Amino acid sequence: MTMHNAAPVEGVIVPARTAELATVGATAADRLAILRAAWLASFDADTSTNTRDAYGLDLDQFAAWCADPDKPVPDDFAALLESRVVDPVEARRVHIDLWSAYMRDRHGWAPATRARKLSALASFFAYVAGEGVRDGSPVAHVRRPKVSTSTTTLGLSRQQARDMIEQAGNYPHGPELRASALVAIGFTLLLRISEIIAIDIEDITEAQGHRVVPITGKGGEVENVVIPPETWHVVALYIADRKTGPLFVTSTGKRWDRHEALRTLRVIARMAGIEQWEKVTPHVMRHTGVTGALLGGASLRKAQQLARHKDPRTTERYAHDLDQLTGSAAYVTGAYFLGDGT
Repeated sequence: MTMHNAAPVEGVIVPARTAELATVGATAADRLAILRAAWLASFDADTSTNTRDAYGLDLDQFAAWCADPDKPVPDDFAALLESRVVDPVEARRVHIDLWSAYMRDRHGWAPATRARKLSALASFFAYVAGEGVRDGSPVAHVRRPKVSTSTTTLGLSRQQARDMIEQAGNYPHGPELRASALVAIGFTLLLRISEIIAIDIEDITEAQGHRVVPITGKGGEVENVVIPPETWHVVALYIADRKTGPLFVTSTGKRWDRHEALRTLRVIARMAGIEQWEKVTPHVMRHTGVTGALLGGASLRKAQQLARHKDPRTTERYAHDLDQLTGSAAYVTGAYFLGDGT
């Protein structure tokens, strides 16, 4: 059997044609591992590492559920199953329906999360069917969760963001001012954590009188993101006399890990007295930054550009949620019935 490297995905060698797996005597686990690697390798070259990782995790979670002999199965479905353990590659629609219900009832995942995970499975099974490993996709006719036009992401108020910025200066761990630079960039540049950690000092430059940093976003597109003077002041103090290398580094000079950065944010949020500090993430900072831009007078289009949302409806959800809160009629009824006025 001829073998070749389809793409540098986790160092896994995949067959020249994955349909050959049916004849090489691979175990179910081996077959899934090779198909998983081949599927991820088939993604467009511009697909980000984070997207590949997320899709791979979605498949892994489904596979773990398939392998669980103690998974809960409603009585109405039990008669449809030959066994509670199933080879993920051979899954049928009933298994996908059960997995969807499990995500909803046991994990409590939001509709948008469940919809994305089902989309990942749809992509995987379309690839597997296309390679002739199985007939059709079990996801083809599965009903997808309806995704709300609102977002459930916790957004911070302007004062909460300011409190985090202040407390970042008191953060006792790591290189001096690293936490301050992280928080300043998070709230003002609206970058994803992987984008923040990937910045190199030499990448920061000037374009037509503006200080900018090129950011490679989803889809591999590179855009210059403006660094406002207030943010640059904090970042420059943190950089000090360094000229090259990662912007965010550990005490030993290595590039900072995104998981450590997340833990740092949550400690700062707790120091700032934010009640739900454990839910503060870089995505929350992006959400806060978008609403801050809108409240500060930026147009919806400008906020979309800063957040680099490809679909304007994403930014519109933030605007919708903001209006639902700040323009709520509950403030009117509260003042009308309980206020001191006549």
